[in-house]
Amino acid sequence: MNGDQLLDALELGEDFEIEFKSARGGVPCSLWESYGAFANTEGGVIVLGVRQRGSNRLEIQGLEDADKIRQDFGI
Repeated sequence: MNGDQLLDALELGEDFEIEFKSARGGVPCSLWESYGAFANTEGGVIVLGVRQRGSNRLEIQGLEDADKIRQDFGI
């Protein structure tokens, strides 16, 4: 997913193919539920570093320690 595709996805919001997670303090526990759901269907994309503001507004929040998150995934 490139930057333009990410911005388009933020406009459209979550659906059965894309999920956004804050991950500001590290890998959120809710990530694994989404991961399992995608693994048991046709797949999808989980984007870390995006938080929900209000009922339908998403904004890029970023990650405090991207290296730690990579490490938690084993990559």
